[in-house]
Amino acid sequence: MKLLLKLLTITTSAFLAAGFAGLPAWAEPGDCSVNGSITITDNVVTGHTTCEGSVEIPNSVTSIGNFAFDSATALTSVTFEAGSVLTTIGESAFEGATSLTSIIFEADSVLESIGAYAFSRTTSLASITIPNSVTSIGHSAFSRTTSLTSITFEADSVLESIGAYAFSRTTSLASITIPNSVTTIGDGAFYEATALTSITIPNSVTAIANYAFYNTALTSITIPNSVTAIADFAFSRTASLTSITFEADSVLESIG
Repeated sequence: MKLLLKLLTITTSAFLAAGFAGLPAWAEPGDCSVNGSITITDNVVTGHTTCEGSVEIPNSVTSIGNFAFDSATALTSVTFEAGSVLTTIGESAFEGATSLTSIIFEADSVLESIGAYAFSRTTSLASITIPNSVTSIGHSAFSRTTSLTSITFEADSVLESIGAYAFSRTTSLASITIPNSVTTIGDGAFYEATALTSITIPNSVTAIANYAFYNTALTSITIPNSVTAIADFAFSRTASLTSITFEADSVLESIG
């Protein structure tokens, strides 16, 4: 009996030392401030259980996975622990998180990409600052964020592409300045952004895509001299548009 107890003690100690107490080491939980928890698997946030209130993402997390906070309707704010190494926000990561009012990235964030539908239908989100490390914003990433009034791109942004319908139906957004690094603005990027009266397009952009500003409130716009094509329906239903200026030395070849 003594030998059996000794073996049991050794085995249990080894089991705990290996990190298998409760949840395995590769599936660590994180608490939400009011109720619920998040699941972190191999440094990726893979899901949540009735997450309510605010949550701080540990600095070891490299990615917020696809659908991780999808329809987390009681999630109100997201922050990141100092020294965050997050590089990716996955597809539909926060889609339908209708109570989310704030997401604050580290000043020295290394975030690189925001996936398709990542913040779609986060209808309480009023403002967001995109880290200057982000290179791409995916299809419909901020579509239907109906309270969004402010999108700020950090100085020295390296953003290259804005996906199709990325800011479509952001019906409270009045103005936006696109970073100088952007070369591609996708189809319908600001489709039915019905409050949009002002936008600055940098001369790094070579084309204005289909439906890019369809049914917006633009009153004037300057087309950079880098643009070679304006595609179909790009400014359709912009009933308030009274002034279009083409920069000197324009290389524009076609208007759809």
